[in-house]
Amino acid sequence: MTRMRSIPALLILATAVGCSAEVTTPPAPSPEFPPPDPVVTLTSPTSTVFTRAKVKVEVAVSEGDAEKVELLAGGQVIASSSAPPYSFEWDTASVAEGPHVLWARASANGKTFTSAQPQLVVVDRTAPRMSGFSPSTNAVIAGTSAAVTLTFNEPLLASSVDASKFTVADRPAASARLSEDGHTLTLQSAEEMSTPVSLHTSSFNTGLTDLAGNPVGEIHFMSAQLVPEWTARFPLLGTSRGSEPPPAPTLVFDASNQAYIVWASKEGTGPTATRNVAVLRWDGTSWAPRGGWLNIYNVVLYSAPSLVLDSTGTPLVAFPEWDSTGNDANAWVYRWDGGKWVNLGGAINAYIGKTIVWDVALAVAGTTPIVAWAEANGTQMDLLVRQWDGTSWKALGGKVNATPGESVNSGFDAHSLSLITDRDGKPVIAWSSTTSGITEIHVARYTGSAWERLGSAVNVFVGGEARQPSLAIDKSDPLQRPYLAWVEHLPSLYADRIHAAHWTGSAWEALGEGVNEAPRDRAAHPTLALRDGWPFVAWSEPGETTSTNIQVRELDPVTKRWRAQSASLSVYPSPTYYSSHASNPWLVTDANGRLTVAFSEHDENGNGGVHIYSPK
Repeated sequence: MTRMRSIPALLILATAVGCSAEVTTPPAPSPEFPPPDPVVTLTSPTSTVFTRAKVKVEVAVSEGDAEKVELLAGGQVIASSSAPPYSFEWDTASVAEGPHVLWARASANGKTFTSAQPQLVVVDRTAPRMSGFSPSTNAVIAGTSAAVTLTFNEPLLASSVDASKFTVADRPAASARLSEDGHTLTLQSAEEMSTPVSLHTSSFNTGLTDLAGNPVGEIHFMSAQLVPEWTARFPLLGTSRGSEPPPAPTLVFDASNQAYIVWASKEGTGPTATRNVAVLRWDGTSWAPRGGWLNIYNVVLYSAPSLVLDSTGTPLVAFPEWDSTGNDANAWVYRWDGGKWVNLGGAINAYIGKTIVWDVALAVAGTTPIVAWAEANGTQMDLLVRQWDGTSWKALGGKVNATPGESVNSGFDAHSLSLITDRDGKPVIAWSSTTSGITEIHVARYTGSAWERLGSAVNVFVGGEARQPSLAIDKSDPLQRPYLAWVEHLPSLYADRIHAAHWTGSAWEALGEGVNEAPRDRAAHPTLALRDGWPFVAWSEPGETTSTNIQVRELDPVTKRWRAQSASLSVYPSPTYYSSHASNPWLVTDANGRLTVAFSEHDENGNGGVHIYSPK
């Protein structure tokens, strides 16, 4: 057996270790990853900005670091920062007005990174302006409150709207509402305003701004007229018009506010049809006839019966009527005796032989009736006046139209004469006459022995055709100066203007430039009434594109201009002139001073009649 030599343990261990070092490979180092790209975000503003000054802009950078952050507008760098926080203040004072697109851009590792969502900034240094309003200046609205709408050329800031900064009709606005698009501001007037009133809208400091903060300046404008709402005071008095001219009613009230009305109405059809006169009285629930028909034969076409109450409240009525031959027409006057109509003096006319009385007007001095009429004398129309002395009719002077060649215009105008009495019982009469081709209005007062003209003709325009006068007088006036209204046709303009004037004692003084300031063709039949000594006028006139309606206006005591007292009165409003036709208004004040107008209107089928309206 062979004996092995021993090997030291240390050597064995070293050898083992050395062998291990020779065969073991060290691990490879970990790879190095590039830094992440920064994400750029515009955090403010987050929506479109309207400005006229400085804009604060904030930018956030995430997911990495930026060496530099720039702010761009319209592709141009307007600011930059190399360290957070990235907050900028952009002064737009020298920037062109209009929209600008805002971006943020970050630079890192030789690259640039842009914000994903740009923001729009609108630079606006121009103050907003009011571009319109409604209702229009000439509009008339019935009611006790109204809304006024202001339109602006650009949107307004909703938070700048404050109703307390506005007045409508010189009273604080009740509310203010801005439309969704910001262009329209609606101001509501106060409720239950006293009318009529102008919707004057104003604000010395509106507080309004546009979206950029530019202030709206002072606002002052005159909008519509707010007027009382007129409604039917009495039920319709129906008539069948057919081919007849519309009836011309006369309405009066006694001291206890009992109403009486008269007009000539067509009865029947064909050759047997007649035009008759009846007086009706309101009994509290319906119109009750006072007796039957007053006429025996036909009432003269186009004429209007005249109705008055004497100082005891007794009604009297006058009208022209054809005789049995149909060749002569005379004036007739009747008085109610409590149970029937009593004729006063038989047929009234001035000329022997064939005579035609076209129009009649009636007045009273106490209990004494006075009648005026226009009568053809064979060559022209004359104006005559008589007074009842208890047994017969006595002439008051000679013919009133004493100027040679002066012919009274009558025959085709209802209420073509106007007759009143003053406080002393003296009659005052107005009429239209033509002399040498010129048609004029004249007024005369009876002095007790003769007719004295009040000034010269009251025409406004040379060559105008003045017709249809209406008189009224304030009996509390110490000088007893009458008011006058009339219509004047302007052939050159093919339009009709309603005028009014007041007798000063020596001349006629015009009241305003014209009652209907925008005259249209076919304005007609002015009727004048006084309330507390102040004049009101009603007339018929077609709208710009509508059927004929009734207008009522009052003379403004401050501006001396005529202002609306009603909206257009029409029971059958229509977009065309010939579809319906309101005409022949008769305006009065009742015993309590309440305005009331009676007028005729039929629809396109001839249905309708006499309507009576008053303010609510």
